[in-house]
Amino acid sequence: MTSDAKAPNPPLLVSVTSGKGGVGKTSVVVNLALLMAGLNRRILVMDCDLGLANVDILLNLSPEKNLFDVLKGEIELSDVVINTDYGFDVLPASSGVSEMANISTGEQGRLLTLLSKLFWMYDLVLLDTGAGISSSVIRFNQVADENILLVTPEPTSITDAYALTKVLRNRIGRTRIHLLINMVKNRNEGRKVADHLSGVIDRFLEVESVYLGHVVSDPHVQQAIRRRQAFSSLFPDSPATDCLREVGKKISTWTPPAKE
Repeated sequence: MTSDAKAPNPPLLVSVTSGKGGVGKTSVVVNLALLMAGLNRRILVMDCDLGLANVDILLNLSPEKNLFDVLKGEIELSDVVINTDYGFDVLPASSGVSEMANISTGEQGRLLTLLSKLFWMYDLVLLDTGAGISSSVIRFNQVADENILLVTPEPTSITDAYALTKVLRNRIGRTRIHLLINMVKNRNEGRKVADHLSGVIDRFLEVESVYLGHVVSDPHVQQAIRRRQAFSSLFPDSPATDCLREVGKKISTWTPPAKE
């Protein structure tokens, strides 16, 4: 899927982020990428959890090199990109490397400069951020043109999602986020969680929170994770796949801002 020619249009950078870990970000990202790759888009998934990468684990990939090797100056960034059988590319991070988990602001800036050139090779870049409010999480959310906040119905997830939104508002001036509610019983529960969170975000943070959709709890998801495959490929007619297919259609209508 990777091409040596620049994309004719600017890439759309979309982060999928969360205040709390364990809400299903990576699974959502890789399955969105698969479903949207079917729309004839060149897509890159970047694992932005720099010290605890898991995109490669979820997809049963075995990267020989990663971003840590790039920062050490041993290889070029393009050498790290993996072409998957799913129709999209993956840029793996590193796992268990403390230096990557705590890279300085200057190193973050150097990495983003390198990444900006790579991103122009694609139509859509999905940034699978870490959880919480660390500097790297905030930085990758700042780079993104649009932020998808992934939330589950758990009170801790909702509370931490609000806290992350507050940080994004105060530190980088973000005024719009998209809410995607994961692991819900049905559409009504997803809408109820989104309406509750939107109410407090709109009222106290003055941030526009746009309801993007929901993903139902589906046993097919865990089955696919255990098999280290994308559930939307293994189970294309599963309820969770249907939900993400609708989300992907909405994202496909988004356009990137003009950029150099």
